[in-house]
Amino acid sequence: MPGKRQGEKASGRRGSPEKSLPATTSVLPIRKSQTSQQITVRLPSKKVWIPAAALLLVLAALFVWQFIPQSEGSKRSVAVLGFRNQTGDPSLDYLGETIPNLLITSLEQSKHMRVASWQRLKDLLRQSGKTEAAVFDEEAGFEVCRRAGIEAVVVGFFSKAGETFVSDVKVLDIGTREVLKSASARGEGINSILRSQIDEITRAVSRGIGRPALKVEVALPKIADLTTDSMEAYNYFLRGRNDVDNLMAPDAKKFLEKAITLDPAFAIAYLYLSDAEYQLVDWRARDEALKKAKEYSGRASEKERLYIEAQYASVIERNPEKKRRILLDLTEKYPQEKHAHYELGGFYYPRGQYAEAISEYERAIALDPMFGPAFNMLGYSYTKAGEFDKAEAAFIRYIGTNPGDPNPVDSLAELYLCMGRLDQAEARYREAMDLKKDFDSPCRGLAFISALREDYGATYLWLEEFKARSTPTGRMEVLWHASLYDYLLGRLEKSLAGYLGLRKIGESFGQDYVAATVDWICGFIYSDLGRFAEARKAIQAFEEYYRRRGSEEFRPFVVMTRGWADFREGRLGDARARLAEIEPLLPNAAAVDRDEIRFKHQLLGAEVALTGGSASEAVAAAERLRPPAFPGMNTGGLAPYLIPLAKDVLARAYWKNGDLDKAEAEYRRLMTVDPSNRIRYLIHPLYHYRLGRVLEEKGDRTGAAEEYRKFLAYWKDADPIFPETADARKRLAAFGSAPR
Repeated sequence: MPGKRQGEKASGRRGSPEKSLPATTSVLPIRKSQTSQQITVRLPSKKVWIPAAALLLVLAALFVWQFIPQSEGSKRSVAVLGFRNQTGDPSLDYLGETIPNLLITSLEQSKHMRVASWQRLKDLLRQSGKTEAAVFDEEAGFEVCRRAGIEAVVVGFFSKAGETFVSDVKVLDIGTREVLKSASARGEGINSILRSQIDEITRAVSRGIGRPALKVEVALPKIADLTTDSMEAYNYFLRGRNDVDNLMAPDAKKFLEKAITLDPAFAIAYLYLSDAEYQLVDWRARDEALKKAKEYSGRASEKERLYIEAQYASVIERNPEKKRRILLDLTEKYPQEKHAHYELGGFYYPRGQYAEAISEYERAIALDPMFGPAFNMLGYSYTKAGEFDKAEAAFIRYIGTNPGDPNPVDSLAELYLCMGRLDQAEARYREAMDLKKDFDSPCRGLAFISALREDYGATYLWLEEFKARSTPTGRMEVLWHASLYDYLLGRLEKSLAGYLGLRKIGESFGQDYVAATVDWICGFIYSDLGRFAEARKAIQAFEEYYRRRGSEEFRPFVVMTRGWADFREGRLGDARARLAEIEPLLPNAAAVDRDEIRFKHQLLGAEVALTGGSASEAVAAAERLRPPAFPGMNTGGLAPYLIPLAKDVLARAYWKNGDLDKAEAEYRRLMTVDPSNRIRYLIHPLYHYRLGRVLEEKGDRTGAAEEYRKFLAYWKDADPIFPETADARKRLAAFGSAPR
């Protein structure tokens, strides 16, 4: 029964106004005509309110469920093949690639499907032995998508009647080839593809296969709002993007500039233009393009916006940690983006986090087992980690996946150089040069190998070849290397002029890093020339560069440089103070620079001890030296590794201490390329002069004469400020008929 009728006596206290009520009723006080009364309201029965409550709970859960993102594994995976041209007009063939790219970008905005990128599809075809043209081959497309676990394929064609363009698509199940959805769109003029057709097709495909039952698809943005409203601009963008990916920067720049001329707010085109300018070593233009990409990033897809923001955080904001966070977000949302993993590897590598870098490069390779750049950086990461066998295997796989490409062979040559296997390195460098006549990278390595062998004539010949093969901006590197070797050979004024010229070129391209590094090198050259005021001015400019960057991890490097300037000027007290200042800063140094800075700190300490202390103290300090590993042939890292050029403090300490045998042995060690270690310092010609002095004191006039002759041959064009050249001639002449 639903309960007692109103009016029945309550079982409560006598005279109580309350009535005896069942559990499904309630007492509600109301005010009526200034008199407070109580009335009884009967609620619905359990047969009514329980189902109603359950329905409300279901509706609430469904509402909440709409906002819970699908897991990647539950999303249906889709690929889009190239569209067939049925217009009869071959000049419209480009739309066969343009329409799928636009459709992919549009479909990616759905939260309910996982769309293979155009690059991903081409990678799958390439891995199966097909050419890129197979994107238009339905049979080949079905086969590679089936192997990759993709569940549905979009195929289509476009046609034209007068000015009316028509796009037709079918979505086919990958297993049964059953038509899951078909759609057609039409519009006046080619730009209608952007204005309306892609959006119509996307809505149809998304409704048909994208979302699970009961999931509501939010309104997707229009494709023109994510890219451009100009088909011509989009076509130029695709051509430019392809050229950037293939390292054809001059052509890429030309096409991308045409794209943004047609659409000055084309965000993703600016990002690729920034990449092209980076390849062309024009950093000012790179930064300007990147700023434009960020400015218009609201007109980009989510994936493209994340790429823009990651690069902007790194280059413009100089916030690498923010870049890392964005890339992690990108890889989580788009796990098949090999370039995102590659970029993450590029974050870890320069920070000395080689295990993390290796992990990311291997993830990129897992997505594309023919991804050459990832193999390249995987090899370099293993090289830095000292795992040479794994590095060699990575480079050999790189060669195998990119036959005919000179860069993998060049990378393998550099590995052999790091390992001290100079003959193998030279052979591979020459092989790389033969593969492509305008490939200039091997010239750097061959010039360095020649310098290690003290064949300076060959060094400069390779630099001439380097210049002949280089682009105008690439010739900056030629000048960098030539000035470094001039410094080694005692031609300080010529070296200084070359570096100062390089500084102006770097400034013209907005390369503050080049200018700052030149300032650092010039601080040493000015000190060697005795021009200490100019040395301090150069070092001050170098310090200001790092102050502008606002990074404290570079502070020990700056202090160390000032310490060397103090020492060269003979201010030993100041140099000692710098040494003490550096000590607590070392743990804060950038991880990748820490070994280099620690070594230079120890080297300076040994030099100060040798000049201002006892020989035994200097020997003890110098014997603690632990040189860092050779960083490879990257131009930006080579000069900081090599300078200061003379590192014979231990040999001179032994000499000063009267241990001539140890002094001789140390000099001979310094002049030997030893494959058992990773030290690849150049042999300073002064070593020959000083070894000659040691041998002369030992009574070995023949050996001394040989060393003096080598020294004078190498320093035949040295600046006249050095007393060693005149002294070597005098000593050699005193030997008279000493044997050669």
